[in-house]
Amino acid sequence: MNAKVDRRIERTKRDIRMAFIDLIRENDAKDLTVKEITSLANYNRTTFYAHYSGQDELIEDIIDDAIQGFISKIEPTFQNGEVPLSIKLSSTASKTVFKYIEDNKAMFSLLFDVNKFPSFQEKLCSAIKDLLESDIHFLKQYKSKLDRSLYCYTQSAALVGRINFWIKEGYTYSADYMAEQMVEYLKLFK
Repeated sequence: MNAKVDRRIERTKRDIRMAFIDLIRENDAKDLTVKEITSLANYNRTTFYAHYSGQDELIEDIIDDAIQGFISKIEPTFQNGEVPLSIKLSSTASKTVFKYIEDNKAMFSLLFDVNKFPSFQEKLCSAIKDLLESDIHFLKQYKSKLDRSLYCYTQSAALVGRINFWIKEGYTYSADYMAEQMVEYLKLFK
């Protein structure tokens, strides 16, 4: 496949995703039709079905795209460092996480709405857990009695919970404040 075809496919899928996102802000997914989505995206139903089998697949694509963007933004702060995991979760990484969420408020507010994207939070938690588990330095810290998978899941769930709280509070706190609070929280466990 050549690059030009890939760009067109990606542009078409992006346009369809954005149309769906614009429509779902005011509607439930079950109330939306493919015709409404394609009309707003300026495509026809055939084009939609060339890329998606239905709305469920479109929703999964939106979730996967958002998680991939999130992980690719924060991944460099987690990999190959010589800094203990608790510090990684509290300094540069946490500032990167909260700044990224702040810069993409509208999208994350929508994605964290469990009525519109019910599986997003769990999938984000799983992706963060996988990122933590893949960290080379964490492997060096691994203690034989510590269940690494459980620990990483717990840290991931706590981070997703913090993000959810921040969104539900209407982003009344700055990204820096949220990152600072994460540092203070982790100091309790030193």
